[in-house]
Amino acid sequence: MGEAQIKKRVRRRSIAVQLQEALNSAQELEQAEQSDLSIARMKLVQTRIDCLLTMQARERHDKLRKLADELKAVKAENERLRQERAALSAKPAARPMSEAEIALANYERQNGGS
Repeated sequence: MGEAQIKKRVRRRSIAVQLQEALNSAQELEQAEQSDLSIARMKLVQTRIDCLLTMQARERHDKLRKLADELKAVKAENERLRQERAALSAKPAARPMSEAEIALANYERQNGGS
């Protein structure tokens, strides 16, 4: 009774496949006998091809814009890290103490610092 029906996921055909099918249809109509109906079909196929080309261009543009935004974010992060590195390298870094310096520091700590 309470069983939920699971819809099957349908993969849409890619724009490239649809465009190729439209071009194949146009070639078939070109080779067919000319009539008023075939002229109307040819116009329909041409409109379909135009729509698919527009969709393909929009898809490419969206991908390009997404990559451009990603590149901009990565460049900003890179610049921030460069500035951070410059700030860290501007501070004098404490060099590691030699064994003699460690021994001297321990001696000074034990004897009250003088």
